[in-house]
Amino acid sequence: MYTYNLFETVTWLWALVLLSDKVEINHPWFQIKPETGMQYFVFTFVWGYFNAVNVINGHELLHKREWYNKLMGVMPYTKMFYSHFLDEHIKGHHRYMATPEDPATADKGESLYHFIVKSVIGSHINSWKRENERIRRSQGTKDVGASTLILNNKMTLYFIIHMTILTSIYVFLGW
Repeated sequence: MYTYNLFETVTWLWALVLLSDKVEINHPWFQIKPETGMQYFVFTFVWGYFNAVNVINGHELLHKREWYNKLMGVMPYTKMFYSHFLDEHIKGHHRYMATPEDPATADKGESLYHFIVKSVIGSHINSWKRENERIRRSQGTKDVGASTLILNNKMTLYFIIHMTILTSIYVFLGW
């Protein structure tokens, strides 16, 4: 599982560099850019498939107790800007599964597109709320300042990591 996780991460980096117009590496692996619409479709499909399998891999690693498994498990989600999945999945989805409180449980007859939007937004909101409650408990009071809630919230760290990834892609790869 670790090997696949690392292999897919290296593949993700390779694909980002390959598709960059700014980075020029004189090696055969970086000279095979897709040129036609069909080549882009196949490239994107294969790249997406690798990532999808790694997401399943990461999901399984998140269920293990050791910190290094959780770190390796959150890597695929961080690349998709969904780092909060670790907290939401274990502390939210597993606790509230199949109830109205779980945004990752589809309602009967709900469309796929509505469910995806509801799940993404709801999981972010639930993670923020859960983190705010954790901070209030650790402070021993419900009266905690907004700056404390923002600066000590793991969601803020996740967003900083996501912005760092986006900034790195933009600055170094010229996207």
